[in-house]
Amino acid sequence: MGPDLQYTGQRPADTVTLRVYAGRDAVFSLYEDEGTNYNYEKGAYAIIPMRYEEANGRLTIGPREGRFGGMLLKRVFRIEWVGQGIDAAKGAAVTVTYDGRTKTIYKP
Repeated sequence: MGPDLQYTGQRPADTVTLRVYAGRDAVFSLYEDEGTNYNYEKGAYAIIPMRYEEANGRLTIGPREGRFGGMLLKRVFRIEWVGQGIDAAKGAAVTVTYDGRTKTIYKP
């Protein structure tokens, strides 16, 4: 989840909140592009792969793949660890700075 924006070019979408629902392994890819044109059709986009492993409580934010104009080289992820049930507010949270390189975070 990102901040509320009125339109895509208003400002960069930082900080991004990731909710990790414990209980099962999961994978996800965060896709980003300029959001204001069709440059993604020419390869101007980035993907950040993510993997959660329940057995060891490890979230791996993988290396960024790709680039586009105006891309945030560093971004902040607020990771909310959610236990069983749907009440996300009761989960623990940690904030990390990501610079495009692999980052590993463990569930508290």
